[in-house]
Amino acid sequence: MRRRWGNAPAALVALLWAGLLAVGAAADTRDRFAVSGQALRYDTEAAPGVREITQADIGYLRKMLRARPDIDTLILNSTGGDYYAALEMARIVVDAEIDTVIDGECSSSCTLIFLGGEGRQLQRGSLIGFHQTSWTAEGIEGFYDANQSHYGWEDPFDLAQWLYRDTQDEVRRHLAFMFERGVAPDFALETIRDQGDDLWYPDRGALERAGVLRERP
Repeated sequence: MRRRWGNAPAALVALLWAGLLAVGAAADTRDRFAVSGQALRYDTEAAPGVREITQADIGYLRKMLRARPDIDTLILNSTGGDYYAALEMARIVVDAEIDTVIDGECSSSCTLIFLGGEGRQLQRGSLIGFHQTSWTAEGIEGFYDANQSHYGWEDPFDLAQWLYRDTQDEVRRHLAFMFERGVAPDFALETIRDQGDDLWYPDRGALERAGVLRERP
């Protein structure tokens, strides 16, 4: 007898949907990457689906660089996404000792990946944009609800205490990464200035003076 979706157990339907979503996410991730010669292009803006840096991109970047050890350049076009995913991708780029090039725009967390490059170039007409990391009230509320028992928080004030320490540590790690990648301290501090909802797009001269753009050492 042919089974109908309406008669299938809810858990089975949920499992099948999860599988379909995973397949779709994998396809979206593949569409972000393209190899041309010895260059690997990572473009979240041209891919269908979610146009953000995601956790799924970490493994795919690592896989591509392992499969093609001759790749010497990562070309970027992305307006950002998951901060921690971008930071891990930056570490992969640092370890691979490849160059990075912006062709289009590299903003928000994408800048971390860019700074992972040994040589760092900005194509004419392209942009690099910086801003503070942020967390919405709704996001904080959801994090509190999901992690209250894990951390043993009795009330939101315990979360506030944890956030105060965690934020300082995150800023320290962020600046340390920029200094490690050769970015001038005064420029690095400017990237975390409160710009409101705007991004800061420095001109080419400022980027070169600060060591953001550089030839391969």
